[in-house]
Formats: sequence, structure tokens, C-alpha cells
Amino acid sequence: MNFAGVLLIRRLMLAVPVLVCLLLAGCASSGPPKVALSSLHPVPAPDGTGGLAATRLYTSPDGGIYVNPDSATIDGVVYGNGSDIGKYADVPAFAALSRYGRYTFVALRVRNLGAGVSSPEFSDMQIAVELAPPAAQGGPYASLYAPIFPLALLASVPVQGSCGVDINPGQTVEVVIVYPPTRPASTIVWGEYQGFVLTLPVRDHTSGWPSSLYVGKCPPAFPSTGQPPPTGQPVPSASPRATPTPAHLPGTSASGGNPQGRQG
Repeated sequence: MNFAGVLLIRRLMLAVPVLVCLLLAGCASSGPPKVALSSLHPVPAPDGTGGLAATRLYTSPDGGIYVNPDSATIDGVVYGNGSDIGKYADVPAFAALSRYGRYTFVALRVRNLGAGVSSPEFSDMQIAVELAPPAAQGGPYASLYAPIFPLALLASVPVQGSCGVDINPGQTVEVVIVYPPTRPASTIVWGEYQGFVLTLPVRDHTSGWPSSLYVGKCPPAFPSTGQPPPTGQPVPSASPRATPTPAHLPGTSASGGNPQGRQG
């Protein structure tokens, strides 16, 4: 066999794995989108301190017979850039919200303390409406601030369901909840209606986190009509995120605990 024939055979041998990979779609897909943590906010250097606060989340895989506890340690509340998130989260008006300032991120580590798979969802975790930027009140996106619900979720595992993640027993997952821009402050009031409420300092302890996180969008709190709901009326929603307003967060406790009406 001449040199040209040998060269052709070698090229064919190199091409076979590529063809097989494409046929099986094993290397043709890049998987769920990710964003670099450093693109949101400069990652801090380790400072030897712990998280900002801690609370418990509760899920039930069987509708309430078994309640699965998760520990949640809040590692950061920061303001930052959301442009990379807007590319992948498919959230209407995401980029337009930047007119009100920097996006607000709440970063937490969630560990499954139970015996079964836990699937916490974060779509109903809100920031107090008092932190809405003055320019947003009565504007075209006022409905996103009554109260302030998440736009998107970043996580160290793929985002599932309605703005949630699946966590195996004993597993810890890092999560960043992405909110619209809020009024800059030294603390925020954040929590789950009739569940828990925390007053958190604006501070970052996410050193040691994964360098990139998966992106997923959160369902809208209610149809974006451009107008907030009438004061004192339930927030209209097709999702379980409906929350009365203005009684959006019951107080300003500095620590979390068992949610009211739930069992640990």
C-alpha cells in the first residue's frame, strides 16, 4: 500500500470516534447552561468567618406524611451584575430591570438532613417590598416588586421544577437566588411567608464555592401587568407563590427556626 493509502486509513480511523459521538449525541450537547460566579460579583478571599445566618427548610416527597428537613446556611447577600444570567434564564424584561440598579443575590448552602431525596423550591422566598427602588414603584415593572420575588436560580446542580433543586440525603448544594435590583442598604429582610424571616447583612462569604453554577428561571410571581395588586389584596398568581400583601413578611427576626405550621 502506498503512502497516500496509509494516510487515508489513518484519517478515517480518527474520524470514526467523532462520528460515533455525534450519532449518540454524547458530545453534541453542551448540557444545561452555566455562569461563572465571578461574573456576578468579585469572589471574596477566605476570611475565616462563617455564614451570615442559618435556618431550616422543609419538604415532603409524599404530600406531608414524611417531612424532610434541610439546613440552610446563608453565605452571602450581594449586589452585582446579572447580564450573563439574562442570556440563559429566559426571563422577560430581565435586562430592562438593570435601569433600577444592580441585581440582588442571596447565596446559601442547603444540606439534606433527612432520609429521602429533598426537592426544595425557592420561588416563594421574597425580599421585603420596602426595599423596592423608588423608580420602580408605579413603573412598567412594578408588579415584580409587590413583594420582591426571585427571577432566576443558580445552583451547583441542575435547576429542577419550579425554581428548585434535588438534593440526596447528606448532600450539600450551593444556591444563589437572583432578585430584581433593590434599593441599596446595609441589611435586607428576607424569608418565606409564614415560614421564616431573617434580617441579613449585605456581605459575602462565598469563598470556596464552585467557580460556575447552573442557571434556571423562576416562575413569575403573578402576570406582569405593569401594575401592583391593590393594597391588602392577595397577589394574583397561577403558581403557589401567591402571597398576601402588605403583610409579606411576619416581622424582622434576626434568626430562623421551624416554620409556623410545619413540623421538623
